Amino acid sequence: MQLIIISAILGAALVALGFFIGRRSKTLDLKHTIEEYSWYREHYLQRNGCMVGYGSYLLMSFDRGRNWYAVDRSSEKGVVILGTAEEKFPGLLKNLKMFDDLTSHVKKNGPLSLGNESDLVKLENMGFTIERGKSSESKN
Repeated sequence: MQLIIISAILGAALVALGFFIGRRSKTLDLKHTIEEYSWYREHYLQRNGCMVGYGSYLLMSFDRGRNWYAVDRSSEKGVVILGTAEEKFPGLLKNLKMFDDLTSHVKKNGPLSLGNESDLVKLENMGFTIERGKSSESKN
């Protein structure tokens, strides 16, 4: 049953990708191309990178970010869904959200200072852990 659902989701994603590529090749209108690309990026999300504690990861969502899956790309099999992102990389989505929240805050409000107590509270509210009262002298 799960294989049928995953196959249907993957099939729909491939049809959408084919539609996107086919439509893009028909027009050189930059505005139209940007709109289609934005629609595709909003509906078929992908995140990849490398993070300490997790190593390399490739995540895809086929439902606008509600559910994320760990995937692998194979030259023989194409995109292989390995399982949910949380199963394969426990806590990774939470860490990515923390950094997204931090990036959004800094873009909107400017940099945070680790010497400012209110900025430390903001970081804690985003999910970061702050160790207070530790000085560099106590490490020696």
